[in-house]
Amino acid sequence: MKDNVLIYSQQYEAVKELSDADFGKVFRSVFEYAFNGKAEDVSPDIKIAFSFIKNQIDRDQKKYEDKCEANRENVKKRWDTKHMIVYGRIQKGTKHTDTDTDTDIDTDTYIKEKSKKKILSFPERQENFKQSLEPYIEKYGKEMVTNFYDHWGEPNKEQTKMLYEMQDTWCLAGRLRTWKSRQKKW
Repeated sequence: MKDNVLIYSQQYEAVKELSDADFGKVFRSVFEYAFNGKAEDVSPDIKIAFSFIKNQIDRDQKKYEDKCEANRENVKKRWDTKHMIVYGRIQKGTKHTDTDTDTDIDTDTYIKEKSKKKILSFPERQENFKQSLEPYIEKYGKEMVTNFYDHWGEPNKEQTKMLYEMQDTWCLAGRLRTWKSRQKKW
């Protein structure tokens, strides 16, 4: 038996008309049954109310035992040495951890490469953003691109990020197209 019992709110219907003494006897029987598997002899009124709760305890216990059994089987499958490479306890036919022969990104190498990347200062990022807009001057005109830069290049209060850097998604060409189409409305 498990070491707890669930009392459901709908079970109150079965016991709400009982006196306090009988109510206490029902719950004494519930706990006795839940933890010892048997309930003391009680009057027929109490037995009726108790039977509703007992049936739910039995269903919960069955559900608990089924889950425990399923978990036992899963553990047994995982650790069954007939179907595994014993030294690693990895089932045969499963993908192993990262190796040198696969095409996945090796995490250690990726972190090293990422850490080598120079982190640009705020003014450097502003300049990069400005330069990324230059190819669009011919298509959209210097005034529109300047207005676009003034808006999306605006720094936050801490002067650490520009407005465009705070967006979840960013496609420069798409933002410029939208900017141009909305400019006509203004």
